[in-house]
Amino acid sequence: QFTLKDNGFLQRLRKLQSKVPLQFSPLWAKIRFILRRCQGIKPTEYPLSGMKTLITEDQIRSKVFELAERIARDNSSGTLHVLFVLKGAFVFCADLIRALSSHKLDITVDYAIAKSYVGTESTGEVKCSVDVDIKDREVLVLEDIIDTGRTIKAIKEELQKMGPTSLRTVCLLDKPSRREVDMKVDYVGFEIEDRFVVGYGLDCDEKYRHLPFIAVME
Repeated sequence: QFTLKDNGFLQRLRKLQSKVPLQFSPLWAKIRFILRRCQGIKPTEYPLSGMKTLITEDQIRSKVFELAERIARDNSSGTLHVLFVLKGAFVFCADLIRALSSHKLDITVDYAIAKSYVGTESTGEVKCSVDVDIKDREVLVLEDIIDTGRTIKAIKEELQKMGPTSLRTVCLLDKPSRREVDMKVDYVGFEIEDRFVVGYGLDCDEKYRHLPFIAVME
């Protein structure tokens, strides 16, 4: 374990850190990761009974910056309308649009309401509400997690009727083994096994959305 006082390299990193836009730069995520490890600071983890950390706070942060870079590279108009699915995707959306802003995109945000879960089980019936004007716009549909694919497919089919210039999808988590419909996601953060997960916006009966990492319910 090192301290900033004892290590010149860490002191230089700290000075560099002060010159980086903290919310937006992928470089800051790497600097922060190094600083925290060298100081013996572990990712935020709560000793909650019945949970096991699956994806850490640092892993999520790095992946968000990576996704933002890919999305910005594929954008042709310089504008992007982000449509996130309530409620679970709100945390992912907030971090992603901040990361996208460093790529000088003109971003607007809206939301869709969809629900197919009660407790830990999917009902198989998708209830969604979409009321947006996306004609002739580049649109990114943002989901927290995709398993059966029914929700994102239902939303995408509704949006396609509204005449967007392009319509792409992004999710932080994907469970391809659970897919029940033909649905390919354009940008995927992490592929995971068929486990029920919470944290970073994901819930179990409205609990655990506030956790900064993703955990498996055991």
